[in-house]
Amino acid sequence: MHESGSPRHPGAQKGLAQIVDPLDTPYGVAMIIPLEELDEDVLTAIIEQFVLQEGTDYGEQEYSLAQKVAHVRRQLERGDSVVVYSEEYETVNILPRRQVENS
Repeated sequence: MHESGSPRHPGAQKGLAQIVDPLDTPYGVAMIIPLEELDEDVLTAIIEQFVLQEGTDYGEQEYSLAQKVAHVRRQLERGDSVVVYSEEYETVNILPRRQVENS
């Protein structure tokens, strides 16, 4: 069991890549990184980088960076989206869970 009481992936190692599941995504083979394994500052930086990417669509209404970050954080906390790491491309991204599950 993980300290938080959740079971640990059998292949889990101490550090960032704990409790990861290999996935076949458009980013190559990737791993889901559980939110609880990320430092708060690192998670915020990942979310900010994601929302600042050109092409991120929030509809017709304009939102501040803080509002966009809060929106994405809620999606991650609800499990609607996940943080993934692609070892092949050495990138971190946020993807909708349904996209990951349908890969």
